[in-house]
Amino acid sequence: MGDRWIESHTALRHHPKLRRLAKALQIAEVHAVGILHALWWYAAEYAPNGDLSGFSDEEIGDICECADGNALRNALRHAGFLDESLRLHDWDDYYGRMMEMQDRRRESNRERQRRHRERHSGRVERKTSIAEHVVERNALVTRDVTRDVTPVTLLPNQTQPNQTQPNPTKPNQTEQDQRQDPPTPQRGESATALVHVGPTSSTRQHRNGKGGDNDRRFEQFWSVYPRRVAKASARKAWDRLAPDDELTDIIVAAIAVAARSPDWRKDDGQFIPHPATWLNGRRWEDERTRPTGTSLAERADEIGRRLARLGYATAEEEGTP
Repeated sequence: MGDRWIESHTALRHHPKLRRLAKALQIAEVHAVGILHALWWYAAEYAPNGDLSGFSDEEIGDICECADGNALRNALRHAGFLDESLRLHDWDDYYGRMMEMQDRRRESNRERQRRHRERHSGRVERKTSIAEHVVERNALVTRDVTRDVTPVTLLPNQTQPNQTQPNPTKPNQTEQDQRQDPPTPQRGESATALVHVGPTSSTRQHRNGKGGDNDRRFEQFWSVYPRRVAKASARKAWDRLAPDDELTDIIVAAIAVAARSPDWRKDDGQFIPHPATWLNGRRWEDERTRPTGTSLAERADEIGRRLARLGYATAEEEGTP
């Protein structure tokens, strides 16, 4: 019952009937608005036909929280909110619309439930007919197959065993062939089974950074990089790059150049990128991190001097071929 409602128009606030009611009860007009709505709401719940003749003056007073129920009833009559038959004036025009909507809603629900039952019943009947048809068809197929089956006599396998005799003067050719390398595929044949797919153990060791040379090169890089954070990520980036000694020297020299740049020096090195980020971006190839010089020889000499100042020997000084 909590979903019931009545129409309440804004014109009620300054309606002459409201003023007459407020003057008869000697109350404020806004108080009179509250009394009317309390009475209408109660009637919507307990007197949907709008007839208040079955309520005593005391009950009407309690509904509207008014001490003198008789005076309230007379004031409502005088103002025109209550008919002489003690029925709310024009009740059907305001509350009747809600009743009509409820009736339409109930009818719509009944129609929806009826359609649902019809659809459900139709699906059940259709499923039943389909199942019966399948059973009948299977029975016909079974009868036809049983009638047409002809007995078949199975014969023993007539294949003779291998009669080839091994050559006693030569070793077993089959075992020898198995020990030999697989044959080279002919033109047009697939060679998938003959190709070793995937890196060798040495290649995996080099890519995974497990080799001693790769460890040494990474530690050389790590010791000169000014921002030593996220070493595991940096090692992964280094292993993917897998630089040789020559590239390692170039990277270390580029770090020395970048370390003197304003971007890396300001704000106590706040803008120095993480080592993994610097490696993944191949930042040593930036123009500003390349050693300056007018020729490749001068650039190589510059790299050697910087490595010497950092305490490292180049590949040439170590005797690397």
